[in-house]
Amino acid sequence: MHVSVWGKLERRGDDIFLDAFLYEGEAGRKVLRKVYTGSKGVVRAMVHRLSNMIIERYTGQRGVAGTQIAFVAEINNGKQLHVMGYDGYRPRPLTNNRSLNLFPHWSPGKRFLAFTSYLDGNPDIHVMDLTTGEIRNVVAFQGANITPAWSPDGKQLAFASSFDGDSDIYTIEASGGTKLRQLTFSPASDFSPTWSPSGIEIAFSSDRGGSLQIYVMDADGSNVRRLTFEGRYNTAPAWSPDGRWIAYTCRNKQGSLKICRVTPDGRQSVQVTQSVGDHESASWSPDGRHIVFSVASRGESDIYSVHYDGSGLVRLTSGPYRASSPSWSLWE
Repeated sequence: MHVSVWGKLERRGDDIFLDAFLYEGEAGRKVLRKVYTGSKGVVRAMVHRLSNMIIERYTGQRGVAGTQIAFVAEINNGKQLHVMGYDGYRPRPLTNNRSLNLFPHWSPGKRFLAFTSYLDGNPDIHVMDLTTGEIRNVVAFQGANITPAWSPDGKQLAFASSFDGDSDIYTIEASGGTKLRQLTFSPASDFSPTWSPSGIEIAFSSDRGGSLQIYVMDADGSNVRRLTFEGRYNTAPAWSPDGRWIAYTCRNKQGSLKICRVTPDGRQSVQVTQSVGDHESASWSPDGRHIVFSVASRGESDIYSVHYDGSGLVRLTSGPYRASSPSWSLWE
């Protein structure tokens, strides 16, 4: 179907009016008119509403305009959390604590951000309330506490911790850091958990088979099975919102890191990204149509996005810092 959009912005006093028309077919039949009004500061939000409305009209699913991407910015030997629009618009800092802040992960609803920080001297898991700026230390076990991931209902955090020796996967209540539950007991290293959209399963990385691979288990730690078998380096899984794919970092035959994806039953896998550099830290858009990731090349590191099939590569950052570990927010 051929679809076109025409619109104009007009100032009327202190307000801005967006008058938009939607046309279908080669003949350009007008099917919809939308008028938005607001102050100059909300023009971008008005365009986002129009864009999302059009996408939902023709796909049945909301668009991603208005969502945000958190990431790590390496500045002056420190690593701070930043946030920007889904298209790279207006990156700005969330932390400024002269510490190392790593592995950001959005909560459902976009109010909280979980991350690992050395703020108290140890790599602990903290939660930031983005409405107040308050930061709480929720996992402070001795050893490394890393790669937090919110459960789909927002009630639990899955994470990796080495407080008992080797790194294992645990869950804990996100609200107060209680009801700790250990899910893996392998003498190998298990880390980077990611929940299925249903909350029934968790994928993770492990070297229990002699090389780093992607595994899946039930959310209680039972029924562990291996998903990836091609190559000796597959890590950092990220489950798609529709549950059909798990994106991850893979190493190709040339030795470069790329983004791949595999079905949850392990029967189908495909390399997604092809461009130069090392590609890591995949994160899905909330509609499952795009993947954001970091690209390291020639001493620089920036955030890029692609369609889930690997087409439409777009660079999102070009700041005076090395950008990595992106995390795409869900809808509010």
